[in-house]
Amino acid sequence: MSAPLNSSAGPGRAGHAAGQPARLCLGLPTGLPPSLLLSPGNGIECGRYGGFCTFGRCPFPATAIGKCADFVPCCRR
Repeated sequence: MSAPLNSSAGPGRAGHAAGQPARLCLGLPTGLPPSLLLSPGNGIECGRYGGFCTFGRCPFPATAIGKCADFVPCCRR
């Protein structure tokens, strides 16, 4: 008798080693830069990141690091 080509995979489990659980992929949303995934989303988080909320645009030399609300960016110098 000949041994199967892939003896570690059982029937219907191609690609998984014997005794190893299948891994679930719980990835982050794609298409967004990592800086936006970790950026502040409200005024409290903005303060934690060392920023401040302002209406419209961030004053120079500050840059937007997140969003406190609609049309209210979180800025940091």
